Amino acid sequence: MLKWALILGLTISVSPSVSFEPATLNAKVLHINPEGRLLTYIIVGDDFAQSSVLELHGEKTVFLPQWKSIPQGAYTVTATVTDAYGKVVQRDTTQVQVKGFEQ
Repeated sequence: MLKWALILGLTISVSPSVSFEPATLNAKVLHINPEGRLLTYIIVGDDFAQSSVLELHGEKTVFLPQWKSIPQGAYTVTATVTDAYGKVVQRDTTQVQVKGFEQ
């Protein structure tokens, strides 16, 4: 029998998905595999990049720290969960757009 987390798969949710600069983005990772031990998240754009690794303790949902003062651009946000042996057990990617103001 498969566990529900394996069936649903990992989901990273970033809000808002479209905003104006300087943006503040909030993210959460849902449906984490119970075998997951580390969560790595990365946000990458033309003028901004940040990554971090969080240790997991059986959580199914993790709220990530806010990203503040994000400049205009298109961003890719990726969350990866690895098990105790370093094997990737889940990964999800989403896109975020931060728009500039028209002059």
